[in-house]
Amino acid sequence: MPENEVCGTFQIVRRSGSCSELSEQLPSLTARTLILAEPNDRSVILGSAQEPTEQMKLRCEEAGFGFSRRRSGGGAVVIVPDEVVWVDLFLPADDPLFQSDVRSGSLWVGDLWCEVVRQFVGGDSTVAVHRGALIEAPWSRACCFLGLGPGEVTLGGQKIMGLSQRRSRAGAWFFSLVYRTLEVERDGALLTEQASDAKEVSDRLAQGVAVLPFAREEIIDVLLHLAAEID
Repeated sequence: MPENEVCGTFQIVRRSGSCSELSEQLPSLTARTLILAEPNDRSVILGSAQEPTEQMKLRCEEAGFGFSRRRSGGGAVVIVPDEVVWVDLFLPADDPLFQSDVRSGSLWVGDLWCEVVRQFVGGDSTVAVHRGALIEAPWSRACCFLGLGPGEVTLGGQKIMGLSQRRSRAGAWFFSLVYRTLEVERDGALLTEQASDAKEVSDRLAQGVAVLPFAREEIIDVLLHLAAEID
């Protein structure tokens, strides 16, 4: 990749590595940046405040999944390389897009992803950015995609883009994820301990989460094209 790859007003960084490297070792940035993350292992990525039980660790190990932790809050996400499109975005504190209000500050990311989804599903489909406060639901503290936060995107009422953010003196980080495919029974088992709980989480994922079943590079190309239009 070119070292100084740009897309409109964004610099582009392409990162590949383990989920631990991608989620815990953030690069030092000073400019508006769009980071295309390409994980090369299977992992459950926890929110900053989550603590897995020993039983969960054992179950993940048996299934061939590691554990890693991101620097933002919210519930866990299950990462398998071919199943996700993972994009991190960074705004420096002096960027015109930057807003000190955490809720409204994430809406531009939602608007971007909303347009990406529309390009694939058609303008007549019900695609929306959640602009209100965090909506919690059963198991949403354990699983990111079972809640709905500001800036996240829904398709037909189902969540299709998950988003978390982290603030520092340097600026704001936004961590976004879209599933291309979803294995609900596997994910329910990885995120819970009891078989009955796993069934409930699996059912809720099946009912509440939408996927964008297109090639990763095709989705990325559309995202870059739309990002290039942001002033």
